Amino acid sequence: MVTRKEAIQALKKDPVLFFNKQCYITNAAGKKIKLNLNPPQIMLQNMIDKQLKEKGKVRISILKARKQGFSTFISIRGLHKACYNKNVNVKTMAHLHSSTIAIFQQMKYTYNNINDDLKPKDTANNLKKLFFGSINSGLDITTAGSGETGRGETFHFFHGSEVAFWQNAAKHGTGIINALPDVEGTECYLESTACGMVGDGEFFYNKVMNGLDDNTDDDFETLFIPWFASPEYITETPPDFALMTHSDWCEKEYKATYNLTDEQIYWMRKKIQSSAYKKYGDFCIEYPANPIEAFEGSGEDSFIEPSIVSQARKRDSDVDGGEIALGIDVGGDKHSSDRSVICLRVKNAFKIIWEQKGIERDELIQVIAGFVEQYNPHRIRIDITGIGYNIDKSLIKLCNMRNIAISDCQGVDFGSGASDSNRFVNQRAEMYHHLRETLLIGSCDDSAMIQKELTSLRKKPQVTGLTRVQLMPKKDLTESPDRADAMALCCHQSKRQFIGLIC
Repeated sequence: MVTRKEAIQALKKDPVLFFNKQCYITNAAGKKIKLNLNPPQIMLQNMIDKQLKEKGKVRISILKARKQGFSTFISIRGLHKACYNKNVNVKTMAHLHSSTIAIFQQMKYTYNNINDDLKPKDTANNLKKLFFGSINSGLDITTAGSGETGRGETFHFFHGSEVAFWQNAAKHGTGIINALPDVEGTECYLESTACGMVGDGEFFYNKVMNGLDDNTDDDFETLFIPWFASPEYITETPPDFALMTHSDWCEKEYKATYNLTDEQIYWMRKKIQSSAYKKYGDFCIEYPANPIEAFEGSGEDSFIEPSIVSQARKRDSDVDGGEIALGIDVGGDKHSSDRSVICLRVKNAFKIIWEQKGIERDELIQVIAGFVEQYNPHRIRIDITGIGYNIDKSLIKLCNMRNIAISDCQGVDFGSGASDSNRFVNQRAEMYHHLRETLLIGSCDDSAMIQKELTSLRKKPQVTGLTRVQLMPKKDLTESPDRADAMALCCHQSKRQFIGLIC
């Protein structure tokens, strides 16, 4: 016969036993059911076990599809942590007040259905807090807002839900990480569907990408769960079912790539045809098959649409007999974190061939001269806005001294008047317009950072009656698009020479 003390010790030691024996939840129909871990939840549990064994703590970013049960699983794991450990502070934060309340109500429902002999008695139980005075542990909730979560607090378990949609995500993220002691037994989960690469979604994007990179110093690892890991995402096919090719996706190719069944493809087709998901890209945001497409699918208000960049990244470079151009975006000196970037354009193919932070002006000029000698470009365009002032003239002088052939080298001030002043407010808008046109048929580096920078640009709303194109200023971006600027410089328009698509 197992004693009460032995039963509590067993539950404390084994969260999965707690899930299987003591945890009840309500399903979509509002019925009380036992918590049985589904395949995505089991994948997360396996990653938790691995991290605890190797590191003694848990730090996981979860990029997910919709309705895979992660919020329920993590919140109940937090409940377990608070119920069976002394002096533990469990915090939950979601993007909306209604979501935060829903998660907390599920935790309280599970707590209320635990055998009374196997749980601590609550001494505070309200809309935002559940506290157990006998062990000085508890759970509370908050909603992402304008403040900084974590200031003056210490968390031992943190659950961030729909992190990509948090208001002031970067500020909250910094506060949370500072509030987590770097000690054994602490756990932090940041889970979300994707919400683009810029704006408030940028914090989660960076966490996911860092967690996929073995060379990063970030403590967080990324768990990506594709939509087809959920066995319920299937629909019975009709007798006349056949794979189709749509305007923006091919079912046969998709099925082969991810080894799917007809029932999964038919479920996906019906989902895309629904009122919520009219396009393949819309579907990929909330039901991704791989991490990159989850973020690439968003950003439809970008000046250069994500789909254009995605296709350019996949194209083979067509460079036979093409004209050569160099675009140089000038960053700061050794005291600056700003990046200098050189882009090579051959015909309609763009490639970033060099970049460095904090390089001195004279050293940068020598680097550029080396590439001029190597590629003998037909055109050179250099950013002379601010710190790059007159660097084009210095480059010409150095090349002449070294007998390096140099032709059509011009400095470009991004804010100066456009060649086509009837259509564009300034050179910046004009260059990016022609970069967009070129990428429709051209190619670029297959890089998530290129995707992020190019799609971060937004068109500035115009006063009624004005039709000229203008982009939102750089100060409104969280990060300077240095690589994108170097690419745009390769598309500079000159009054004496119009450079559009190179055929």
